[in-house]
Amino acid sequence: MRLGNAILSPKPVKVADSKSVPLNEIITDESDTDDLMNIISVTLDPSYPKRGINISIEGKAEIKETIESASAHVIAKYGFITLIDRMYDLCQLLEENSDIRCPIAPGFHEIKVNATLSSFIPPGWFTVVATAKRDADEKQIGKVVALVKF
Repeated sequence: MRLGNAILSPKPVKVADSKSVPLNEIITDESDTDDLMNIISVTLDPSYPKRGINISIEGKAEIKETIESASAHVIAKYGFITLIDRMYDLCQLLEENSDIRCPIAPGFHEIKVNATLSSFIPPGWFTVVATAKRDADEKQIGKVVALVKF
């Protein structure tokens, strides 16, 4: 069927199946089912972040294929205002904050990161979306969304 210069196909287009799995009170796994990583758990201590405190984040995941190098696109918003829209070298971040090094072999991996939250965080809703992709072929590794109110 034609619509102007466009050709419309009666065949359905396959869209990757995505999951929406709560990992804790603020983080949801929004990865696609065919992503390179299966997130098993993410634990926060304390369980809900607060201004001016230290927070510990522990994650467990299964990597399905070797990841030589990877990037993470992080978008952080305060309400509707974008605070961060940036690409990060995931291998560099892992090297600086954990004992995991690239290439990352298939199998089960654990990571623990500690951070201090500023006491100057303004009150309101913050949304963070982090999407990781393998550099070689842009295959999605995983995606998480965090929604937190300070």
